[in-house]
Amino acid sequence: MDHGGKHKTSEHSDTNTKVLSELSRFCRDILGFPVLYEGSGYCFLKAGGVNIVIHPVDTDSEFAPTGHGMYLDIIVADLQETRERLSDANIEIQREWKDHTGRFLLIADPNGNLLELIEPVGGG
Repeated sequence: MDHGGKHKTSEHSDTNTKVLSELSRFCRDILGFPVLYEGSGYCFLKAGGVNIVIHPVDTDSEFAPTGHGMYLDIIVADLQETRERLSDANIEIQREWKDHTGRFLLIADPNGNLLELIEPVGGG
């Protein structure tokens, strides 16, 4: 299919949450994502080159988060500083490892979705 040589991009990615304030606070305070704007039913964040919109949903909705709906890889500049921030917030580290590409921490957001925090070799 010819698209005239134009690349398409996504403006943002959506994720649902049971408690909007809980997940938006986690993304802002723990992950360090700046909030671009908030409304009564959404929170729009900047995550590097990706925009994320968080929407609350009823727990009985077919769109309610299950803890298996999202897996984000997030580059961090200093994994030790990130580990300390996680510890201060009582966030459990699910797994920690390193290999020839960098050091890694696996955590879960308030909905149980997994986040892989990565400090690449040479820093973030």
